[in-house]
Amino acid sequence: SDIHLGGPGDVAIPSHASQTPSPDTKEAWKTWAATCQRSGTPTIVQLCHPGRQSPAGISNRSFFAKTIAPSPVPLNFGPNILERLAASLLFGTPHEMTVEEISGEGGVVDQFVEAARQSFEAGFKGIELHGAHGYLLAQFLSPLTNHRTDSFGGTPAKRAEIILRTIRAIRAATSPSFCIGIKLNSVDAATSESLSDVMAQIRLVAGCGIDFIEISGGSYENPLMMSADRGSDSAAPLANAVKQSTALRESFFLEFAQTVRKEFPRLVLMVTGGFRTRVGMEQALESGGCDLIGIGRPATGDYPEYGGRAGRARVGCSEALRGTVGYQALSVEDGGVGGVDYALRGAD
Repeated sequence: SDIHLGGPGDVAIPSHASQTPSPDTKEAWKTWAATCQRSGTPTIVQLCHPGRQSPAGISNRSFFAKTIAPSPVPLNFGPNILERLAASLLFGTPHEMTVEEISGEGGVVDQFVEAARQSFEAGFKGIELHGAHGYLLAQFLSPLTNHRTDSFGGTPAKRAEIILRTIRAIRAATSPSFCIGIKLNSVDAATSESLSDVMAQIRLVAGCGIDFIEISGGSYENPLMMSADRGSDSAAPLANAVKQSTALRESFFLEFAQTVRKEFPRLVLMVTGGFRTRVGMEQALESGGCDLIGIGRPATGDYPEYGGRAGRARVGCSEALRGTVGYQALSVEDGGVGGVDYALRGAD
């Protein structure tokens, strides 16, 4: 498509496109998958449904059309009149999803499964379900946004049910070797959720045969994922180059990952959010708190050279992080399930 959502790598699927891709579209996706992985790097497609975090007027959706969510809980940007007005006009009060809209034919579970199947057939090596940052799956997980009393709410286990069904169905529709991961908020970013509730949900997800869990945090209401200090690193010697604020930020989600690691020592963990220095990334990996590092904001500049630059000792921390992990997005303009295709490559 020639439509871009926010940058040249954000490729939008037109809203009028058929739910069944044409042969030409499938061939294009196969070429995309092969090109992404020609250096041997497995490429994962991230699948996301925004739920209530879909602004009014997006694409051809009218300003009066309601978003969907597990419960009719509107976004809360703050107490003042401008914040309340912004939340009301841009997002409104979501429509509470019916059971049929969740797990019935053509419902959200089916949409995730179909997106995963298309990714599998195109040749991508796996998918990641986006269950963080306040998007639809995160809305189901949290008692703040899920007030249901049916099969999809009322207890930590029932709030996770939509994810468990989705994982099992994706596994059945793809292959045992197809990688399935999920992105989750840390308990610090989950506001009212207790550590025991979150750990209970992670235990259920891990028991479904998930291949990795990515830890992050934040939402449109509480954008911790966007709160990083944009200042440049000091030019002092390496041992003193990392500011205290940077060090604290880089350890924020790692602390929760370390808690998860103690409970699930064999679970593959990725931590994303706040990393701005090579030193911070190295320390996170060496601590054993995580197995993988996810890069978001620093991923702008000179992809695919980022991996090599970040790994070269002669390149300064700030300079190394001017590179990029390639972010290429597939999205559905009407607020349905979309995906992000990203890969971190070292120097060839």
